[in-house]
Amino acid sequence: MKRGSLALAASLLVSLVAVIWVLGEADVTQVIDALGTVAPVPALTAAAMAACAMTLRSLRWAYLAAARRRELPVYWTAVIFGLLGNTALPLRAGEAIRIAVLAKLTMQRFVHATASSAVDRANDVVAVAVIILLVGGVHASTVVSPEAVGGAAAILLAGIAVVLLVIRFGDSTYAAVERSLVRLRLPWHGVVLSGLRQIVVHIRHAGSPQRGFSFWYSMPSSSPAIVRSTI
Repeated sequence: MKRGSLALAASLLVSLVAVIWVLGEADVTQVIDALGTVAPVPALTAAAMAACAMTLRSLRWAYLAAARRRELPVYWTAVIFGLLGNTALPLRAGEAIRIAVLAKLTMQRFVHATASSAVDRANDVVAVAVIILLVGGVHASTVVSPEAVGGAAAILLAGIAVVLLVIRFGDSTYAAVERSLVRLRLPWHGVVLSGLRQIVVHIRHAGSPQRGFSFWYSMPSSSPAIVRSTI
């Protein structure tokens, strides 16, 4: 059997096990009864809002990865696979799934896809912090506790500080880490350096809208080449 056929068979088996596991935890009768009470208009509205949210998340990830517009469907596919994985599988397996899908479809190194995904998820944390601050500011302590507002403010300020520090000291930090790893002679230091470098590139890209505009509209090569060109 060919390698592709084995991979397909394994993925189908994993999907079948996941479906059986989910259905085993759910009461099918209650699910059917609940579906019968769903109003069409709110359900369609919720589905449309979810589709918009997934599209916006795909756009953000593609922007951070300096992708071309024609590659947006690839990032959308990776986001959807990740969402399904997090929903149906334990231990947030969708995080690894979305990275694997992106690496496979864009033919980029797994460590590069991991780096862009890490920066994208860091943006999620900052976005949640902004929402908590907004809700806390509007509703004071009736909805969000002062501790949560303080934590959100700290996360937001830390995120801004990290971006500024990476933009200013990213090269020197990378060089220091590189020298340290070379001295230690670790067998996997190349992977660590590559991932660290990609994170620096993606954070700098996120902090430079004008640079991102030029990437989005004028770069003729594929995502991995675009990322390499920024180093």
